[in-house]
Amino acid sequence: MDKFEYNDEQSRSGNFDRWKQMNNRERFQYNERPLSSEQAISIFDKQYPKINMESGITINDEWRKGTFWEREDNWSYDANGAPVKGESNE
Repeated sequence: MDKFEYNDEQSRSGNFDRWKQMNNRERFQYNERPLSSEQAISIFDKQYPKINMESGITINDEWRKGTFWEREDNWSYDANGAPVKGESNE
């Protein structure tokens, strides 16, 4: 069975397409259903995060989840200015 290796000389979408084809082939061999597009993108992004080639910095918002910097519309702030999740800003 072939092993996927990310090719920096290929576009991200080209790498994704190649990874998805290999994943589908493997799933077919084990009589498993192929991943939906959403599932495939989520898994690919976790396994191969986007990286700014100039700075080498990972471009991925997963680290925001559960932190002060999580991007949600339902944050408000307490009397000390700390964020409080789940309350309206109004």
